[in-house]
Amino acid sequence: MTADLSGLAVLVTGGAGGIGRVLCEAFARSGADLAVVSRTPSDEVATAARALGRRAITVPCDVRELAQCQSAVARVVAELGRLDVLVNNHGANVLAPAAAISQNGWR
Repeated sequence: MTADLSGLAVLVTGGAGGIGRVLCEAFARSGADLAVVSRTPSDEVATAARALGRRAITVPCDVRELAQCQSAVARVVAELGRLDVLVNNHGANVLAPAAAISQNGWR
């Protein structure tokens, strides 16, 4: 990533490992503040982002649970002051528009 994302707040689901972790690292190097959202949270990714001078929080969340998603977004806005970018990295193989998936389908 080569864009200057300074001042943007980014939420990455599945941000603690794999592709999500790489995305978080790239966003942090580009200047973004981070919300590292994961069902199995680890502060390692947020700590690395803070070492680059970014604001970063770790948010535990099971994206299959609507209430946890709502709580996670509220926490990001409360702690980072805004939410500019949402990366839905964690997910499943469901071929349907997001708005058409029932809450049970998310699970």
